[in-house]
Amino acid sequence: MDAFEPIMAAAGSGGTPDAPRLIRALSQARGGNRIRMLESVLANVGDAVLITDAEPINQPGPRILHCNAAFTAMTGYTEAELRGRSPRILQPPGADRAQLDLLRLALERREAAEVELLNVRKDGTRYWVKMSIVPVHDDFGTCTHWVSVQHDATARHQPEAAEAQASGTESRLLQAEVAERRRSEARLLHAAYHDSLTRLRNRASLMDHLRDVLERGRAGGPRCALLFLDLDGFKLVNDGLGHRAGDLLLMEVAARLQAGVRRSDILARVGGDEFALLVVDPDDPLQAAVQAAERILAALQPAFVLDRHVAFASCSIGIAQAAASHREPEALLRDADAAMYAAKTRAPGSYAVFDAAMRRAAVSSLALQTDLRHALARQEFHLDYQPVSDPGTRRLLRVEALLRWRHPTRGLVPPATFLPLAEEIGLIRDIGRWALHAACAQAAAWSSTHPGLDLHMSVNVSGVELRDPDFFAGLCAVLDATGLPARRLQLDITEGVFLQRPDLAGAVLSAVRATGVQVALDNFGTGYSSLGHLDRFEVDAIKLDRSLVARMGEQRRAMAILDGIVRLGLAMNVDVVAEGVETEDQLHTLRVLGCTAVQGYLLGQPMPPAELASRFGGTF
Repeated sequence: MDAFEPIMAAAGSGGTPDAPRLIRALSQARGGNRIRMLESVLANVGDAVLITDAEPINQPGPRILHCNAAFTAMTGYTEAELRGRSPRILQPPGADRAQLDLLRLALERREAAEVELLNVRKDGTRYWVKMSIVPVHDDFGTCTHWVSVQHDATARHQPEAAEAQASGTESRLLQAEVAERRRSEARLLHAAYHDSLTRLRNRASLMDHLRDVLERGRAGGPRCALLFLDLDGFKLVNDGLGHRAGDLLLMEVAARLQAGVRRSDILARVGGDEFALLVVDPDDPLQAAVQAAERILAALQPAFVLDRHVAFASCSIGIAQAAASHREPEALLRDADAAMYAAKTRAPGSYAVFDAAMRRAAVSSLALQTDLRHALARQEFHLDYQPVSDPGTRRLLRVEALLRWRHPTRGLVPPATFLPLAEEIGLIRDIGRWALHAACAQAAAWSSTHPGLDLHMSVNVSGVELRDPDFFAGLCAVLDATGLPARRLQLDITEGVFLQRPDLAGAVLSAVRATGVQVALDNFGTGYSSLGHLDRFEVDAIKLDRSLVARMGEQRRAMAILDGIVRLGLAMNVDVVAEGVETEDQLHTLRVLGCTAVQGYLLGQPMPPAELASRFGGTF
């Protein structure tokens, strides 16, 4: 029996078939979500619900964290009066010691219990309560909270004669209350098993059905396969067009998916832009799953109209067929998820069928994520510096700080591998702050050892960092701590910083430039709205993307675009820096076009500070 089933029993579910399924759904929530789900879903249960801390069991007793409206109506206290206090305030002198001892024993053993207690309301009146209490555990099995559901049992303790005189009106009121409770439970059951935005089943419902199908499959029943879907480029729509457009896209995607699945299949939204499809087939579930994937990819090809915007959306799909090793639903979902990532890496908008190599890749990715969390504390990051030079004289103008991660066993991990991962797991702010401080400190140190050197430092800053409320204060603190003049620092940003909250990004950049720090728009010429950003936001420099430089000798159109950008930059009194310069012909062409600075392997590869310092005063 699930540990949460006594809640519904105490709430008057009366053993209805779907009640245990609701409680299983609630119990599947993880960590803090479990308590929040209990609070929201049980808010409308007719009986009184109380949630407390697990400790202390002794005086003064566990603190009350949440109670629903039925509990406040029963006791006469408001939730504000109860929050933070112990349930012991409801115990009158002379309470039944045997029942209290039974309750205490259950608390000490972290076990569910059911007792009847005499309580006292705020106004001093006494009443009997039948209480069911169950423990709530975290992901590590530790009891963190208690949830109790209480039903007024005063009538059962009154003389039988008084009970026999209950009027017909009271009986009808009771019947109405029971009917309303059943309707409320039906609404709660639907809410617990369905996604409020798309109206599809939710993760809890999917896992419940998947568990049942796996059990039937082990008993010789029909086999199944699971498809895991992740929308490609959803973040771009959500950030670029707004959250309403993102919600509309999710609803439209759900409608197209629903129209293309069989009646026997289970479709669910399991995350923000993630969906799953459970395919049950007695003959060949894998083939049925592949056919479903092909129908889904075809259904998503036409454009989506989102209010006044037109958007396109594809998805990457992972397919995993249930096997004997999939004892739990989470195992099959994990393998389908790994296959989805393989599909997204291979070719977004495609599907992949799970194999053992994908599991090894998923384990390796998880290990890399774990190592990345420790890399900063273990001082595994360092900065290399690449020269930025005058295209005519090759004189050193500035250096760009480039982050490197030397893993103790993997060696150098490419930035393209670990930087997106750092953003995904929320480490990019800490890593970026370290890099900014280290680069400024190095520039200040070079100035100290080479007093005549007026060297400027460029540091890359991501959109996540720029949207950090503490970014500007942190930048000022770094300049104060290192002593580097603000005019000698340049922040390199990409147009991606403007995709979410462009007003906020613009305000932060204005404040940055007001201190004297320069701002450069990196990878210029590759984004769909680079010119628009250059018009709307003031910057000090634009850095031509290396792809333009690589193509300028082979494609006339690339040369024309490059020439136009350089002329535009010079007309706007903005420095134009060309990246990726690898040949003398490229250097000559860029000098003729009028670029103010160049950067690339021809002039110097990224190098350690000591190697770069040995070249100060010379040319490259």
